[in-house]
Amino acid sequence: MDYNKIYIVTNRYSVIIGFLFLISYHVPYIILGSNVLYNIGDNLDSSIIFYKIIDTTSYFFSYSNNTFIDNWLGNSIPRNALPSSLNISSWLFFLLDPSIAYPLLRILISIIGYVGMYYFLSENILVKGEHKLFAVLISLAFAILPHKPIYGGAVVAITPLFFYSFFNLLREKRKIISFILLFILPFFTNIVMSSSFIWLTFCLCMICYFIKNKFIQLYPLIGLIVMFSGIILADIHLVLIAIIDTDFISHRVDRTINNWDLLDIISRAWHAFMTEKKAPLATIHHSILFWFMGLIFLSIKQLKKSLTKPLVFLTLIYINCILAFIIHWSAFELLKEQFSIFHKFDFSRILHLNAFYWWTLFAIIINEIVKLPIRKKNIIYPALSICILISGPLYIVRNSWGYRENVKRFIYNINENNYLSNMMTMDQYYAPPLFNEIKNWIGEDQPKYRVGSIGLHPAVPVFNGFFTIDGYSGYYDLDYKLKFREVIEPELNKFPKQLDKFDNWGNRCYLFVSELLPLWNHKDYIISKESNILINNLNYDYDKLIKLGCKYVFSTVKINIDNNPHLILQNKFEHREYPYSIYLYSLI
Repeated sequence: MDYNKIYIVTNRYSVIIGFLFLISYHVPYIILGSNVLYNIGDNLDSSIIFYKIIDTTSYFFSYSNNTFIDNWLGNSIPRNALPSSLNISSWLFFLLDPSIAYPLLRILISIIGYVGMYYFLSENILVKGEHKLFAVLISLAFAILPHKPIYGGAVVAITPLFFYSFFNLLREKRKIISFILLFILPFFTNIVMSSSFIWLTFCLCMICYFIKNKFIQLYPLIGLIVMFSGIILADIHLVLIAIIDTDFISHRVDRTINNWDLLDIISRAWHAFMTEKKAPLATIHHSILFWFMGLIFLSIKQLKKSLTKPLVFLTLIYINCILAFIIHWSAFELLKEQFSIFHKFDFSRILHLNAFYWWTLFAIIINEIVKLPIRKKNIIYPALSICILISGPLYIVRNSWGYRENVKRFIYNINENNYLSNMMTMDQYYAPPLFNEIKNWIGEDQPKYRVGSIGLHPAVPVFNGFFTIDGYSGYYDLDYKLKFREVIEPELNKFPKQLDKFDNWGNRCYLFVSELLPLWNHKDYIISKESNILINNLNYDYDKLIKLGCKYVFSTVKINIDNNPHLILQNKFEHREYPYSIYLYSLI
């Protein structure tokens, strides 16, 4: 068999073959439809709700800092703290049902990642035509990395296209299309998740070029200005709330930034460097480290020449990990006290660039391997392609637990859910018929009362139209947080670890229960009707709970009302096909 001829033909059509593989990768999601499983944490419990809440004309097209979301977290969240109406993800969820918008967004993000990575690699690293297949396989692996549509779908996948455009301007090539891309790409991501960090990285590149060449290049400088304009416009809601002075004070200013010594920062950076999955980031890069060790073995005779670029790039990745935590260095304590931005802004999200860096490093390693004086390259190239396939796309699939669960459902036609899993279908998680029955039983217009949730993510009642006192948000009113804290303080005092987390972070503004906290991982799981948990003593400040407007409590666990006279059990609601038992309590 002429392996070289097979490689040549495959290499010639590799881009099309890769695209077909990418589409086939998403077939299970397309076929499963409403039966697709989704992660609960940072996804069903929050991200989907962000888009669902602004899915009305009055909220979607509002740009006023004085517009607050009335049905979520006690009217404490400004509209401008939620996804921008100019974001592509927002439009998908605005125009389509979430069960349709999410899979479409997933496909769109993968295509962006594939196209962007391929063009970046083929123009900057694997530039020879016979290496096209290598660039395609690495781009495929990058494109199918697990992701979530938090505040802008292409948080990770958008990075290669940004770098492709900026590097074009550095070389003064394809200037018009690069300017256009730098302007429109921010509309596919988010300023606090990735685009601001990419822009700052480009600024650093410009400084390095200036130091090296002793002059400022015009086109990259214009590109930075164009990109900055796109970022500002794409996230105009967040920009307005940040620069226009209002009486609103975010709960983020109340956060405590831990001070660490330099050795601790180096240690945490090393952990981030080695970790493949750190939500919502998934780099899945351990196979690349094995390739690096393989390069060392193969290039033993010309070690310095072959390892210089990979080592430099590895160092840059580690430096990026250090930058994610450097603000915690105790040497910056006075700086953090002076400027509130260090409390409000999460600088650790610069780690979102690591996925692009790691898979670019893979291409650099492969490029160094093909430069080695290896005989019989007609056999080596096909073998190398198979190895890249196994350690690239197939390795990603192997380590994408959520994807494999959906493939299993697709192949075996599974419709039932495992309620103990951290993944559920949207219909199972939000359970619309069950909560519609509760709404009808209460019989009042939903805006006339508020509800709180115990053992239940507040995202569920919000999705079903209820007005809640609780919720999960990265940006809400500090005064409301303090009022809410007074309600749950007696329970938090029994569980100091959660008290500390609420005080120093507080994004999950939940009705925490000390008896429930050791039993329920409220970040990733639900409490199903199979739990049989009983809460004996619930020590809230009920007068202050009522002052927040709470009239009813939805609980997935039974509460001993003999020990809790402020609660009256109204009814229990349960549907065979949905995971919850909802105990409805009224407050007195």
